[in-house]
Amino acid sequence: MSPLFGPILAQLVTMGIADRTEARYIDSDGRYAEAATMPRVGLNFGWQHASLTLGYGPSITVTPLDSTPRDVLVFHAGALAASYRFQRTTVSVAESIGYGQVSFQDQALAPAVGTATTTTTGQTPPGGAVQTPPGGTMPGGTGTTGTGVMTPAGGTLAANQVRALNQVVTFITSATTLSVANAVSAVLTVSGDIGYIETGSIGPQRDPVDYPLIRGPRAQVSARYRIAPHDDLSTTVSTQFANASTGDRSWYLVANESYAHAIDRETKTNVGTGLSISRNALADGLISYSIYPTFNAGISNVSRLWRGTFMLQTTVTAAPVIDPVRAVVDPQLGVSGTTGWGKDKFSSVLAAGTALSLLDPSSTGALSSATGSFTLGYRLDPSWSVNTGVRGAWQNYEGQTTIPWSYALFLGVSFGAVLPLNGGI
Repeated sequence: MSPLFGPILAQLVTMGIADRTEARYIDSDGRYAEAATMPRVGLNFGWQHASLTLGYGPSITVTPLDSTPRDVLVFHAGALAASYRFQRTTVSVAESIGYGQVSFQDQALAPAVGTATTTTTGQTPPGGAVQTPPGGTMPGGTGTTGTGVMTPAGGTLAANQVRALNQVVTFITSATTLSVANAVSAVLTVSGDIGYIETGSIGPQRDPVDYPLIRGPRAQVSARYRIAPHDDLSTTVSTQFANASTGDRSWYLVANESYAHAIDRETKTNVGTGLSISRNALADGLISYSIYPTFNAGISNVSRLWRGTFMLQTTVTAAPVIDPVRAVVDPQLGVSGTTGWGKDKFSSVLAAGTALSLLDPSSTGALSSATGSFTLGYRLDPSWSVNTGVRGAWQNYEGQTTIPWSYALFLGVSFGAVLPLNGGI
């Protein structure tokens, strides 16, 4: 039998389709209106021990709507992921790639949407199952992002960590990851992944100074031990190397120990600490080493309130991050919080976060940023929903304000559905 018929004879084949279309009014360096649409499609093939997922989705932004000249920015994002499950071990490989035109200053006030994927066990949420911009996490492994940033051990950063300039560049991102997870016993799980990341501006709209090409490998190993029914102890060691086309190079190594405890069925907590060592080698010949402590803590709660569902989640992290513009290590403190309440078809979400560089604000690669949003939503039916609200953003890079305090008022419509393409064979 031809291997081309393998996907057709999968036990379960599903297709996920989604779209997010919104109009927004922005007050930043100037005041203007724009519109964006983000269709997504994904295919999932499921076998008894294996799965294969394909996803693609462009992001199309027309800006400004109320004046000329008018830009049409198109960014393509795609992903491929495959996994095979042995008796105790799961091996996965993933590739994500993005290419197109991006304005990172404009994107700071846009929704985070990337390639759509589907699963065999749940519905694709309105807006797509994977929601990430070129500056956020892409499919392809824990800790990697579409711009080459590695998120700190213990949690993700709270705000956009790409320097935002008021210009359009042709940007490419690529992340390849191989991961292995093994359930050694009922209480011990060991996992690890290795990957390679490439990111930067290319083509006629490239900016080799402000957005150079950066590439390099990354790796992570971790072990989780269940010391009690509601208590887990985890050890994680991660590293990343980055080499920029400008000649800047850097690497870091982080070791972190964390403890997670479920207070009850509704509330979960975690806390961890560790140590990092990093090396920066700049193109001008300056070489520096740094040692910083790492820290992470968080609490989440999902409970019933006023006949609805209440959600609260807060995280604090302190860990090194490789700046995707200068390829230097920037130790960062990130604080984020999300709370929301929903009942029947209504939902409301308030979110805020900040990522502050622990270096002197004028130091090479020092980036600090803050974001926030408030959203009111209403689900029209299982596939369609509408929402409106406000987003805010601010950013400072190497002592210069790259995004002044800005906000965007938005109104959007989202669609998402999973369609079975066979009945199982």
